[in-house]
Amino acid sequence: MKHNWGIVSTAGIAGVVTEAIRFANGEPPLAVCSRSLDKAKKFAAEKGIKRAYGSLLEMANDPDIDIVYIATPMSLHYEQSLFFLQHNKSVLCEKAVTQNAKELRVLIDEAQKRGLLFMEAMWTKCLPSFLQGLQWVKEGRIGQIELFKADFCTNLVCFDPRHRLFANELGGGALLDIGSYAFHFVCAFMGYEPDEIRTKVHIGPTNVDFDSVTELTYGDASAYVTLGFDMEGKNVANIIGTKGSIWFDSNFPHTPHLKLKDENNRVVEDLTLSFSHNGYEYEIIEAQHSLDKKLTSSEKIPVTDSLRVMELMDEIRRRWGVTFVNELK
Repeated sequence: MKHNWGIVSTAGIAGVVTEAIRFANGEPPLAVCSRSLDKAKKFAAEKGIKRAYGSLLEMANDPDIDIVYIATPMSLHYEQSLFFLQHNKSVLCEKAVTQNAKELRVLIDEAQKRGLLFMEAMWTKCLPSFLQGLQWVKEGRIGQIELFKADFCTNLVCFDPRHRLFANELGGGALLDIGSYAFHFVCAFMGYEPDEIRTKVHIGPTNVDFDSVTELTYGDASAYVTLGFDMEGKNVANIIGTKGSIWFDSNFPHTPHLKLKDENNRVVEDLTLSFSHNGYEYEIIEAQHSLDKKLTSSEKIPVTDSLRVMELMDEIRRRWGVTFVNELK
């Protein structure tokens, strides 16, 4: 079933998701909203969107919109998601879904109370390659997992204290921006409640994490996650088991390419599971499927999983001594 979408933001990711909605539905979202009405109108004209709004209230009062996609900086996710839920709109919110678990619990409660869908846009968990990796583990193809290593580093942006990646007041730092992908990925394979957490961090001048290494232990198994704005990495993920291993290619949360190897490191399967469009169509289809089933939580990206990942990241930040000036205390 087709659903009418509203897009909040005209940033780059909003354009990418707009194209995914067009692919999934055969037409673009119904409306776009920006603090600048001129920007909203320009975006709408470029994307073939019928309605442009210069305020959240105008979009919230549009009776034809079923679900809103929020693509603003992390510091606005809680406030804007709550606003639309309180105006009886389902919400797909970009990662990291909130700045902390306390904010997320409020949103989950509000969505459930109103019978609305609330979903984190963790598109990784809807991708064919990710689901294939989970299936291999479920089938016992690599035996018991012993080690998991994931590197996710990007140094594409030079330091700018006003940039959303580096600004504390915007929920900046590598943990929320790219770590949300990495920890969702690791926890899906290893579990959401590690026995022990060990972590080291390099904190930048704006009091956000620039680089970190974290070890999660699960009994005799361990997962190592490296995040960085300054460090360079191949950005691959390796899962080592007693009977084999799985290798996810560069940009592992989103790669279509993965390999299954046996205990002798011989490649058993080498797959490239290409996207139907740009990859974001899978989370759009999942959100609409959830709406059709009148769910308040996606089956592929349950809010309970988002909450447990957020609780884990809260604990990591607590150990670092990093807080956000605008987070709900």
